Amino acid sequence: MRPNRWGLFDGAKIARALPKTARVDPREFARREVERGAHILALGRGNTVLMTLRGESKSIGWTDKTAIEEAFGIRYDAAEGTSFSSADERSGERYELIYLGREEGLGSRSYFALDLARHELLSSPKSGFGEIRSFLKSRDDLLGSEEGASVSRAGYALALRNWGKGIRFCPSCGSATRSTQIGTRKECTDCGKKQYPRLDPVAICLVVSQDGSHALLGSPRYASGRMLTCLAGFIEQCETIEEAVVREIEEESGVQVDQVQLLGSQPWPLGRSGACELMIGCVARAKSNPETRDLIVDQEELNSASWVPKEVVAQKLAKSKARRRKSGKPGELETWIVPPYAIAHHLIDHWINGDNEDVSRLSKVVARSEASRL
Repeated sequence: MRPNRWGLFDGAKIARALPKTARVDPREFARREVERGAHILALGRGNTVLMTLRGESKSIGWTDKTAIEEAFGIRYDAAEGTSFSSADERSGERYELIYLGREEGLGSRSYFALDLARHELLSSPKSGFGEIRSFLKSRDDLLGSEEGASVSRAGYALALRNWGKGIRFCPSCGSATRSTQIGTRKECTDCGKKQYPRLDPVAICLVVSQDGSHALLGSPRYASGRMLTCLAGFIEQCETIEEAVVREIEEESGVQVDQVQLLGSQPWPLGRSGACELMIGCVARAKSNPETRDLIVDQEELNSASWVPKEVVAQKLAKSKARRRKSGKPGELETWIVPPYAIAHHLIDHWINGDNEDVSRLSKVVARSEASRL
């Protein structure tokens, strides 16, 4: 049985498409929705969002127009409809709204993000903004919860904002672009070419040794040297998911794989380049067992990589889960499995605790392939 969820940032529980009437007059639509109490999330610099404190734990800080105006000393520009502006008219500073979607059901309200990255208040350590990745690390109860859906909406907000910031000029003619459709599209001010939100596909794969006794795990350069995860890489143009897995695994570790099986996917708005990524999770079988070939680790991508026995992976996975339940941290020299907000955790957990129908299928395919050569 495969998991229903492969990590956070899916399941936002909103209808994202702009209503047809909103496409005709987006300013009037935004004005109506904001005035009737739309949910608004303030976005800070980088991947920070406004947080609220509930008891001893933080939550994503969805609020409304009035609270935004009071907290940041800005005012909603009802005449313009899609932005807030500085209370000091001399500054001319404007803060754009980004439409995210609507709640499902009758009487539902809309969700918007508000880009406050240039607001002077953000220079204060008490601004109330927090890094969303740090928030994920502090919580182990998000997957499948209402707060998890809130995190997914926040991730979508960051993805749209970061995409828009990267399309300031038209890639066709070089002229400036302008935001349209309440921040969900970009349009060239000269040639009129439209730009739509994009994402980068990434293949991430759990590689199992030919005899099924070990998994190939690595520690990425961008993360702690003690975190163990699956190997991954961007899918190139005119390349299938399966071809990308074969190429990336060999480039990063020297291991040759085949019989790639697709298991699931996870959106990841916190990509290293600032782009939103789609993590496409796979499992693959190595063409050889660990002892038959030394690893050739790409030091530009990985701190290290190694074949880890299945029983050791199971122990580390169980220990990681127990430690998170106690809100503990790993020991100073201890290696640990990537947390459950990432698809890599679930690929590993599926290998250890699932019924392994996918891995079993690989074994049968490999066995048939070997028999055909005899």
